[in-house]
Amino acid sequence: MKHIQTLTLSILCIALMGCAVLKPGADPVVVRAEQTVKVAFEVCDSFLKWEHMNRAAVPPEIQTYATALRESGPLAFKTARTLTKAYKQNRSDENRANLDTAIAVLLALQSESAAYITALTR
Repeated sequence: MKHIQTLTLSILCIALMGCAVLKPGADPVVVRAEQTVKVAFEVCDSFLKWEHMNRAAVPPEIQTYATALRESGPLAFKTARTLTKAYKQNRSDENRANLDTAIAVLLALQSESAAYITALTR
């Protein structure tokens, strides 16, 4: 139940991220990237914990996704953090494009993880 509450809170945070007021001088690209990394991690982590606790009742396709997430997720998060640092050091168009791509990957992982939990906890 705690994982469902964490997921619900994470989804609420996602909705509010777009409404957050940036501090003066804050780079919106950096702020959104850091927010996305944090929220995506919480959602994916909640999904993986939930899948592990319910493995016996979880359909094989979800087990397959969870396994793939366990294998590829750490690199996706590390890449996003590395590219955020690179963008902070050099705010070039190329670094922004690379960061945007990394964030899109995390958003896809987050979306799929949330969709599985939502579908199976109804």
